[in-house]
Amino acid sequence: MSAALKRPRPGDADMVARAAYVMHHLERAGATLLALRQRGPALGMRVGALAPVAEWHGYGAAPASTAWPVPSAAEITAMDHALNWLTLFTPDQAGLKRVVGLRLLIHPVTGRHLHSWRAIGRRMGADYRAVQVWHARGIAHLAKFIFSP
Repeated sequence: MSAALKRPRPGDADMVARAAYVMHHLERAGATLLALRQRGPALGMRVGALAPVAEWHGYGAAPASTAWPVPSAAEITAMDHALNWLTLFTPDQAGLKRVVGLRLLIHPVTGRHLHSWRAIGRRMGADYRAVQVWHARGIAHLAKFIFSP
């Protein structure tokens, strides 16, 4: 029986929903992290590089009317909670943690991922399809621990 014709197992739909929940909250945490635009030792290298993106005006175009969002206290608390999930990876799962960490960074204005699958693959020295599999494994690992009784 081919993989496309396999019947889903009883818990598959539930696991997909749990993985979607984890991804949604991690991506919101990444967008909140980048929206902080804080200058300092923790975020200076990552967020400082985004300033030209917000202030760039293409070839005589009018200034962008979209302002950077200012995260609320509740969003920052949710970000801290979601980013704390990354501590659930063991030291031997550092590759999974890195892939999940790179993919969660979402530009707060455009809503696009900062790192494409191919860019992450180049960084990791692997094919982009392998990186997608690693990401799925990392999200499944987190979902397993977050939703365990």
